[in-house]
Amino acid sequence: MNYLILLIVLTSNIFAQIFEVQNITASQRTDGSHIVDVCYDLSPDDLFISFRVWSELSIDSAENWMGLSIPTTPNIMGDNVFPGTNKCFEFSLGDYVTDIYTPSAQIKVFAEGHEALELPFEMVPVASGEFMGVIHTPGSWGDDNILSTIDYDYEIMKYEVTNAEFAQFLIEAKENGYLIDCPYAIGDNPSNLCIDIPAQTFLVDNTYWGDTGTIVQPISNGQYHTLFAHGTEPGNRYYSAIYWNGTTFIIDEGYANHPAIRVSYFGAWAFANYYGLRIPSRDEWIKAARGMNDWQASFGPEAGNPTPSDRVNTRNSGDPFDTGIDQNDLSTPVGFYNGEENQWGFETIDSPSPYGTYDQTGNASEWVADMISANYGGSVYMMGGAYNSWWWNGGMAYFNTSNSSAGASSAGFGFGFRCARTINIVD
Repeated sequence: MNYLILLIVLTSNIFAQIFEVQNITASQRTDGSHIVDVCYDLSPDDLFISFRVWSELSIDSAENWMGLSIPTTPNIMGDNVFPGTNKCFEFSLGDYVTDIYTPSAQIKVFAEGHEALELPFEMVPVASGEFMGVIHTPGSWGDDNILSTIDYDYEIMKYEVTNAEFAQFLIEAKENGYLIDCPYAIGDNPSNLCIDIPAQTFLVDNTYWGDTGTIVQPISNGQYHTLFAHGTEPGNRYYSAIYWNGTTFIIDEGYANHPAIRVSYFGAWAFANYYGLRIPSRDEWIKAARGMNDWQASFGPEAGNPTPSDRVNTRNSGDPFDTGIDQNDLSTPVGFYNGEENQWGFETIDSPSPYGTYDQTGNASEWVADMISANYGGSVYMMGGAYNSWWWNGGMAYFNTSNSSAGASSAGFGFGFRCARTINIVD
């Protein structure tokens, strides 16, 4: 195959404010790899704290543009990118063109600002540095522990997103036009709501099989993915505890503080983006769950049978919500296992992670921004097990040995999430 030769005509394209993206440089490597290295500066703004950043490529003198499938990279590409200089990423031309010589190609870097908002939920800080991560060895079953590093400070939600928080988002975002009416009907979505944003937004990194992929929105012909699966009347436990009454969203009585479930990756992303946050990476999620420990459960070294019912909500945990009747009734309020006296008289042991988060083992299974496979539209990691996971069945209830995943458009039982944001970059 001929080498791809690219002459980059640098352009700076900004939508949110003038002069946010500056000093774009790009160069193709000379080792025959077809890799192009791109760097840019992102200047501060008086209104916005962080930005969503994406890039596009033209190989025909700017007549047509294509989105670059750049994996989400904290503070460089994707959501929650902070101002700074020399932010660099790379892409392979071979993924977009083959056997082509072009004398004039162009690349754009876009930055869209997030307005600074006072968050309506509690975040906990996680300092930069080492943690006990995991790595997958091809051909093996499960993951192995490995000492890893995150070189920036970040915050992560103390609790999983609740029904009250998700319903408030849905109501506000529908009223202000952030969520739109879907051009085509979507199953399990009687409210007919969609999020309409560039496909590049839904990039997730792939750390498992080595393949790459982009999760796209819309799918095709104006078809959009379901944000979350909901019904039209109370008490229908086949759906979320949030239902659409034809005018607005209502929460089933008693479930406001339970985790929002039956949420797809797209619904989780839409919520995070609305508040200037992002879905945490798998590494960020794992560090918050266990720090330097090699625990299987986020709250400590307990393992095996029986389920430690005073510390975690998994299947047959025996908590007051473990009715055994249907799956939606099995979640507990977020942070239920905090050792405090509760209205049900059920005794618990305070069970936070080393950083003070709750329910990173059990309750809702949580989306993270890492692909396990690019097949079938993108299969994404889900961490932590859920209320319908067995406590001990080869690791399904555990955050570090679990390879649980689902298609990004899936809005299954127990599918929930929490959000994160970068707060400081350590040089």
